Amino acid sequence: MRSVRLFPSKLLNNLFLFFTAVIVWGAASQAAAQAVSQDASFADRSTFRRPFFKELGSDFAYIFQDKDFYRVVGGLGLAPFIFKSGFDHESPEFTELWGPSQFADNFFELGEGMGNAVYPVAASMFLGAVGGLRKNSSLKAFGSDMVRAHLMNGLVTTAMKGLVDRTRPDNSAYSYPSGHTSTAFTTAGVIHHHYGWKWGLPSFVLASYVGLSRLQENKHYVTDIVAGAFIGTFISYKITNKHESTSRYSLMPAIVQGSPGVGITMSL
Repeated sequence: MRSVRLFPSKLLNNLFLFFTAVIVWGAASQAAAQAVSQDASFADRSTFRRPFFKELGSDFAYIFQDKDFYRVVGGLGLAPFIFKSGFDHESPEFTELWGPSQFADNFFELGEGMGNAVYPVAASMFLGAVGGLRKNSSLKAFGSDMVRAHLMNGLVTTAMKGLVDRTRPDNSAYSYPSGHTSTAFTTAGVIHHHYGWKWGLPSFVLASYVGLSRLQENKHYVTDIVAGAFIGTFISYKITNKHESTSRYSLMPAIVQGSPGVGITMSL
């Protein structure tokens, strides 16, 4: 597929993608944060009081002791081995959804940048700093949660890519799961937690756009996209809800088009 740039300079393209990500993932959240009431019970949450690295250490301890982690992430990681025949023969018919369409190539071009974790992390660090300067605890917490969720998601997604080592439709390496998709859904999940469906819904729509862009780019199979979406959403909700004990996830056997698989139920 021919790469289409909005600007002749690669640097200008990267800068454009960065500021697009700031606007898309950050500005809406900043505006929403101004509408969040600063009641005492909200401000007293331990997430606000604890230093960032101590909170990050708490995240790792929580995630790797949590049963849901092994049910969901472990199940997704084992699926390519348990159902090896199905994964090995997965049809690439959904890749390059619109075929050699120049319009589709142009339309999905920004998915490459929007699924790059550098942009939402940089935007959330900026928002967190603004929240600290303005003593806006909700905005500061949003930035902290976003950065920590992406660090955790990056670790889990990268480890699973190396473990599964699946070849992409274009014959490059590390197809499963889709890192761009998991990144986009991590961002959407954190936004939804902090600001509800008003901002969460468009964020999930944009995350879905990123996933579809990876199909159009011939970089992933559908199962890669689905796994990335579940991992990103799972990690974001576990990081932002780690002080709640209620499980929101369950696994069950599933039959899809005559092939055995695993179904995951998620309560938002």
